[in-house]
Amino acid sequence: MSDRAPPTNVVGPRIPEIRDLLVEEYEALLRDGSHARPPLLLLGPPGVGKSTVVRAAAEEIARRHNLHFIDVTSGVPSEVPKDAFLFLDLRLTNLEPSDLTGLPRERDGFVKFIPVHQLYLFSLHPGVIFLDELTWVQRDDMMSVIPQLLLDHRVGSVAFHSDVMVVAAGNRAEDTPLARALPAPTLNRLSIIEVQPPTVEEWSTYMDVAHPNGWNRKILAYLEAFKGDFIRSPPAGEGFEGYPTPRSWEWAALLPEGAPAWRYIALLGREVGLKLSKFLTTTVDIDALLKSPSTWRGLELEERYMSLSEIAERLRAGGLKPDDVVPLLATLEDEFVVVLLVLLRPGPARSELLTRAARDTRLAARMIEITRKIAG
Repeated sequence: MSDRAPPTNVVGPRIPEIRDLLVEEYEALLRDGSHARPPLLLLGPPGVGKSTVVRAAAEEIARRHNLHFIDVTSGVPSEVPKDAFLFLDLRLTNLEPSDLTGLPRERDGFVKFIPVHQLYLFSLHPGVIFLDELTWVQRDDMMSVIPQLLLDHRVGSVAFHSDVMVVAAGNRAEDTPLARALPAPTLNRLSIIEVQPPTVEEWSTYMDVAHPNGWNRKILAYLEAFKGDFIRSPPAGEGFEGYPTPRSWEWAALLPEGAPAWRYIALLGREVGLKLSKFLTTTVDIDALLKSPSTWRGLELEERYMSLSEIAERLRAGGLKPDDVVPLLATLEDEFVVVLLVLLRPGPARSELLTRAARDTRLAARMIEITRKIAG
């Protein structure tokens, strides 16, 4: 046996990887049974997308098995088809113990514990039950009944369908003082995964999928400029001010353009909200910049990122052609070429710009190396 210390630089999967992990876990459940592997507990900061990615995994599982995905979190439809695949998001801090144990009712001379309708449906159909805010539960009576659902796959007198997967999530003590340590016997029956937040680029990919009708991509330009503002913890752990997380940035990116500063402060806190509001009011004469690319060197940082955002938007909309932008590309530092390509996102506009730049002797070699960096 080795006496070497375990490595200290091992990190858990990032949020975008969790979806595939959960799909793999479900396939293992189908193959080996629900007790072959322990349930997963996802631990990570608030607002990084744990709830969203669990739901996305449930949708993907339903798609792969040609089942009808139904989210019963807010209620049950009047008819549930036989090929239903259910998803239920339970915020444990909002529940009473009887919601999980079921209510006692006399049946045929015996007392049975009857669960709420949504949970009962999981005895009839496959699906995913998500137990959120597990580490926020402060009540001992709640903590004593959660293992029945999480570990025994049953609620009250009703056992779940064999193809039901239960996943839990919570925050760590360093994320919030509300987090409560779990009992050792419960921990020993779970597979605990430290979830890493998404990167800015991964977040923007999610935004494109989740909001196909559009979102304010100037927010992405800001985050490319100030990546340290993407995720922050509240200084004192708790307080009365918003703070930046992927979730609050999503809300900010969906605000109408020209929203007042207080709207951003409400979501992101005073420091970042004011900083973002100032950034969004930055203006640059794009036509003058493209005619005289050398003026790039005199731009302030905020002006540089805002100008790239405007150029990317106009390239995607067809208001600019690659030939209009190539002279500026030759002036940009590599890091800002990368930013422009990120803001363009994969698609026809980016492909056309790369194709045109590859024909320019000043840019061809640089663009090959830059695209390799982006792909890597």
